[in-house]
Amino acid sequence: MKRTNIAIICVIVISAVQLSGETGEQPFDYDDNHLFSGNVVKNGDESFVLGSIYILESGFAEGKYVTGDLKEQGFEKYDGKWLQNKKNLERYMYTFRTRFYVDERLRNVHLSLYMGMTGYPRAIYLNGRKIQTYGRYRDVYNTHAFLSHNIYLSEDILRYGNEINELAIQAYPEKDNLPLEDLTIGSYYKNEGEVFLRNFIGVSMMQVACITSFVIFLYMLFLFITMNFRDFSILYFGLTCLCYGLSYVNMAFLSDAVSQVPLEITSRAMFPWTGLFIIFFILEFTGIAYKNRILKIGLALPALILSVLPLFQTRLEGVAGIFLYTMGFLLVCVVFSIIVILISIIKKKNKKSIVILISFCFVLVTAYSDIYHVFQQIFPYAYIMAFGFFALVLSIFFLLAFDQAQIFKKSLKTAADLNKRNESLKKMVENIGIVSDNLNNSSKRLEEIVLTSTDVIGHYEKNNREIIERVFGKFNEIEETMKKVGARIDIATEKVPQAIINQTSIVEEISATITSMDQQMEQTMASAFDSHAEATQLQNLAENSTRIIKESKAAIATISEYSLFLREVLNAIEDITDKTSILSINAAIEAARQGIHGKGFSVISGEISNLSLNTKNTLETSFEKIKDMYELIERSTTLSDEVSTSLFTIIDKIKVSTAMIANITRLMQDQKSQASAILASVKSLLQDTVTIKELTSEEQEENEKVKQTLADLRDTFSAINQLLRDQLQKGTELSTCVDNIKDMTGQNLKNIDILKKVTVSANTSES
Repeated sequence: MKRTNIAIICVIVISAVQLSGETGEQPFDYDDNHLFSGNVVKNGDESFVLGSIYILESGFAEGKYVTGDLKEQGFEKYDGKWLQNKKNLERYMYTFRTRFYVDERLRNVHLSLYMGMTGYPRAIYLNGRKIQTYGRYRDVYNTHAFLSHNIYLSEDILRYGNEINELAIQAYPEKDNLPLEDLTIGSYYKNEGEVFLRNFIGVSMMQVACITSFVIFLYMLFLFITMNFRDFSILYFGLTCLCYGLSYVNMAFLSDAVSQVPLEITSRAMFPWTGLFIIFFILEFTGIAYKNRILKIGLALPALILSVLPLFQTRLEGVAGIFLYTMGFLLVCVVFSIIVILISIIKKKNKKSIVILISFCFVLVTAYSDIYHVFQQIFPYAYIMAFGFFALVLSIFFLLAFDQAQIFKKSLKTAADLNKRNESLKKMVENIGIVSDNLNNSSKRLEEIVLTSTDVIGHYEKNNREIIERVFGKFNEIEETMKKVGARIDIATEKVPQAIINQTSIVEEISATITSMDQQMEQTMASAFDSHAEATQLQNLAENSTRIIKESKAAIATISEYSLFLREVLNAIEDITDKTSILSINAAIEAARQGIHGKGFSVISGEISNLSLNTKNTLETSFEKIKDMYELIERSTTLSDEVSTSLFTIIDKIKVSTAMIANITRLMQDQKSQASAILASVKSLLQDTVTIKELTSEEQEENEKVKQTLADLRDTFSAINQLLRDQLQKGTELSTCVDNIKDMTGQNLKNIDILKKVTVSANTSES
């Protein structure tokens, strides 16, 4: 499997002394003697790199091929390059074997095998015996890829002198093709120091970086909260630290005690978010396009997709396939951040961004170093890109810490200024205390005066209201009386003379009217007598008309009876005609029977038949005319009845009208007598009205004088009323002013209490 992790590491220049041991290679013919020309380890203080390593690819068979003939088993010389799965097996393994000699003088020296980083689980065999395993390859797959190991070679297993030692390493990869690092044998303590130094630079420092990033995240989160969630650059940097730490949990916290797949998924899912949040931080820090939501969404979408994809993987090779895309996105984020920083430096002259720019350039250098080693199929001493990022995080942290220190320095200066101001405020508070005491005493005195004034004003207002109520009561009574007197004078002055004039005019008109009515009554009575005579004659004519109508109705009934009789005669003729027609038919039949002798009789029967037919037609016409005449008679009878009814009604009404006219004539005679009496009374009333008119003209002048006196009296009382109202209003305004003074005095007392509390608080804080 391709290298699934590029560690972030701060480069520490390390010189590792790797001295080649003295070797004594003996001629060895692989094909003929089937012997292995091993390496000779002579000096335990020096490290010796084993050579002549052979490799065998086979199906999974743990413990097999660690001993036996190399040629028969199919081993090939290993060139130190990346492994190739030539057989394309689903579950396979690689077996590495080499042989070496150990000098007899090293029997009491503790030797060990130094193994660098590998990308797959492995088991180590010495002389056919398993001495160590790393990683897990049975139930759970763990590569144990980022640690170097120092494997102790027990004296009980080693062979000394001319005896050959055979070292076998079985690797159990899952689609992994990383090469096997050099195998070095040397002093256990020296190798242990080498392993410690390499693991410290690789994994231990990575653990420190992860823990430090978590601590920085918590600190930045606390700082963001204490700043009332305002500075989002601090939040984005804290999230960058968190995602950075989670991005390297697969390297920092990998062990055989846990499954590697969840750690790899977590690491790969956090890489895109690390790049995204570092961009967000740079945008906020530089102030360039930090409010551009479209840009942020455009960057967040690929980060979200790349962080979700690893969640659906269950094996390491699936996670490793996504790693190249996440690394590409991360490098794009780094380049984008560098561009934004350059814009900030050029346009805004932001000198602080230069430090971050240098750190980003260092990230690119470390990334190039790790990528170069991967593509060159060379194991580096340690993957340093993780430390490049860690250096970036530390530089940003120290830059933000420097900003916070500057802010703290300014706060100290501000605190010193505040102390000076507090001294001035202290004196001011003392003066305020003195003033507040004086104000308190004067406010209490003023409050006493206000209370006394309030009582006096209240008493004055009460008496004033009683006076006003009494005056108002009397004024109302006087005003009502004056209104009534004025009204009566107005009536006497204006309405009585006019009423007398009207009365005189009306009496004269009544007199003239009654005289005219008397004359009209005489004419009406004459007309009434004439109407009565005409009505009597009309009644007589109506009675004669009634007799004539009755006779006409009887005649119409007689005509109706004659028409019925005529109809019966025609019915008889019709019957005779029908029988004649039947007789002519019989005669024709008989003439036909007699033949030529009945020919004359046949002519007679034809004539009879024609006569019968003509008679029948005439009868039909007569019947129709009689029917029409009968209908006319019936209609005439109906009309005669209606006319009779109407005429009788008219006659009755004429009789009633005649009686009413007679009654009207009698009433008019009575009315004429009464009108004559009224006319005499009206003439007497007219004489009295003229006398009253003369008296009213004399009294009108006296009424005008009384009316003027009452008007003057009303104006005087109105002026008194207005003065009393103004006095009452002034008393109310004075009471309101006293209340306002009272409220202001209470407010001043409250302010004095506040000043006292401030004075006490200032004195307490000073002490």
